[in-house]
Amino acid sequence: MKWHLYLILALAMIPIVYSIEDCKAVMDKGDLPCLVISSWEFPCAGESIKIYDSTPTLIRTAPLADYGSTSKCNITFGIAENETTIGSYLLNWTTRDSSKIVVEEDEDMILGIVLGVGIISSLLLFFAFKLDDEHTILKILFMISSITLLILIPVSTFITTTANAGKTFYRVFLYIFIAFWLYVFLYFCYWILKKLGWIVSGEEND
Repeated sequence: MKWHLYLILALAMIPIVYSIEDCKAVMDKGDLPCLVISSWEFPCAGESIKIYDSTPTLIRTAPLADYGSTSKCNITFGIAENETTIGSYLLNWTTRDSSKIVVEEDEDMILGIVLGVGIISSLLLFFAFKLDDEHTILKILFMISSITLLILIPVSTFITTTANAGKTFYRVFLYIFIAFWLYVFLYFCYWILKKLGWIVSGEEND
């Protein structure tokens, strides 16, 4: 039965071994980490690559390792957190060569943001028309928020960079969150004062 166990372990390791692909000039964030492989053969011992961000600030120095038995050298790019941020990275080899990698947002993530914002905007618009006339302020807030989010989809995704799109959506959601709970708090205070008889509605006066 031992060979069954070895077979299961071997099959489980296949996705791990083949999950790291070669780095390209432009990489999706979701495809990191990737392998930077030299295009020529030379002794890897003592050689390294300095990785800089777009500032440029040195992120780390990665020592080159043998790429199997090919006599080529490689490093793994994208294993550090500051190497997965959206932007461009300069790789300076101690062999006096250089290369560049541009990390972009994953297209699936962009699509997910668009679909998610579209669904939330539809729900806000739906609840806006379902609210009673007593909650006119909240109804207007939901309608403005829904329209604003729908406008932000093309503006943030196609006009600005995808990195700014996430910040823009975050700010809008934060403003909606603050405005919603501020309204809930004020309405709760109004409801208490009304129950205590300190506020008399127009209908009761009539």
